[in-house]
Amino acid sequence: MSTALVVLLVLSVLARAVSPCCRSIPKPPRVGRIRINGNDFVDEYRRTRFFHGFNSVRKGFPWYRADLLNDTKLHLYRSWGFNVVRLGAMWAGVEPERGRVNDTYIRQLRKTVDALAKVGIFAILDMHQDVLSSRFGSYDGAPRWVIDLLPPPKNPFPWPLEHVSKKNWALGYLTQAVGEAFQGIYDNVAGVRDDMTRFWTTVASVFRRHTNVLGYEFINEPWAGDIYTDPTLLLPGIAGSRNLQPLYDVLNAAIRRIDAETLVFYEPVTWGVVLNGSRMGSGFTSVPGGPAYRDRSVFSYHYYCWILDVDRQHRDYDLFDRTVCDKLLGPLVFDTAKANVARLGGAAFMTEFGLCDPDGRKNSTATVECEFVISLAESRAQSWTYWDASFFDDDGNVRESVVSTFARVYAQAVAGKLLHSVFNATTFVFSMRYIHDATINAPTEIAVPRMHYPHGFFVRVSWPLQWSFDDDLGVLYVTTCWYMFMNYFEAEVEVHPVWFL
Repeated sequence: MSTALVVLLVLSVLARAVSPCCRSIPKPPRVGRIRINGNDFVDEYRRTRFFHGFNSVRKGFPWYRADLLNDTKLHLYRSWGFNVVRLGAMWAGVEPERGRVNDTYIRQLRKTVDALAKVGIFAILDMHQDVLSSRFGSYDGAPRWVIDLLPPPKNPFPWPLEHVSKKNWALGYLTQAVGEAFQGIYDNVAGVRDDMTRFWTTVASVFRRHTNVLGYEFINEPWAGDIYTDPTLLLPGIAGSRNLQPLYDVLNAAIRRIDAETLVFYEPVTWGVVLNGSRMGSGFTSVPGGPAYRDRSVFSYHYYCWILDVDRQHRDYDLFDRTVCDKLLGPLVFDTAKANVARLGGAAFMTEFGLCDPDGRKNSTATVECEFVISLAESRAQSWTYWDASFFDDDGNVRESVVSTFARVYAQAVAGKLLHSVFNATTFVFSMRYIHDATINAPTEIAVPRMHYPHGFFVRVSWPLQWSFDDDLGVLYVTTCWYMFMNYFEAEVEVHPVWFL
């Protein structure tokens, strides 16, 4: 028996119990402008929004991935519950030569964003970089001409290291050449900060009317700066206050002259999300541009357990590693992100986690770690984008052991305030509690990836809720009746698998 048939049978039975006076609320468009209310993402209907998705970054020419133009894959992504992609908007792709915009790349980027919009997926435009440049053994996150404009480093790359391998590329951040290059951007040496500003004004001018662009992410994983001239920059709070916040204020001001609405995403240095305090925390004293922009600012953070070895991820999870990662570091990062937005305002979003490749073995490091991070994010009501999206094998077949970990039942839009939400990845039972706001004229929307329910599923809702299911979108819509005398009440929704034919 097909999923659709089981769902329709359950619907037909429950429909007899639903009062005919219950209204039918129109289904809103899949994408629309998002703002921040308090620390929550909200849409134009005032619903609280949540996002699950993945990163898509091409670290080299032509600077985009063609799979995001594949209709079959896009519909699969949507059916798995993904509603956002953190999309590489590459500086070297936009401006390969100083002052010359690559219109071909811009058209390709726009085409990709439009393709995502058609299937109801948002995009975070991410100026991605790792170790800044191919001059430093990486790729051109900043165009090569930016590095060439800066003064030569006091000591050539990779001083003080003897060698930086491809596998250990991140060690490049510890070289003097990379630190000086970042500092050159922060200090606007040779006008390169102005060049970065021009990149973002170009991007904003193209995408300001694309309502599925969730936000502009200023820069991926920024480095602290010239730590050899000023070792105090190794303190994340010093790097944040002295280098990053001034840069972000400049970029925000430039973007806001063109686009006053789209969110901006801003990151601390990667080790600035472990602790709090003026020196050990992020270092930010306000969101970019100041408190007036709290409703358009998102604190972007990454979680990777630094002690894990990627080459050992398919072995059983060592007890010591699991204790450090899941009992200590993971909760610290989430607590710190929450403390930052409580202090600064705006929302938080885990824009990277992963380097775990679930293999279906319940005790493997990869499976356990990915499930831990997703479950922790779920318990903290945090949106996320996974790094890196290896959902298909080399022959184009779906890697179900990977997808099943990330395809969650979860509320994408809540007509009210979420209190609790959990998806059990073993039993496939989903439950949520929320304060329903009857003044919101749009339904609660719950993504239900059907891959978990080969025999169908049934839904339980508390009175006076009613529900319907869109089999094409894989979305459960929950609404209430027009005659309710209470505008606010606690509501519950559960989804259970059918275990029989």
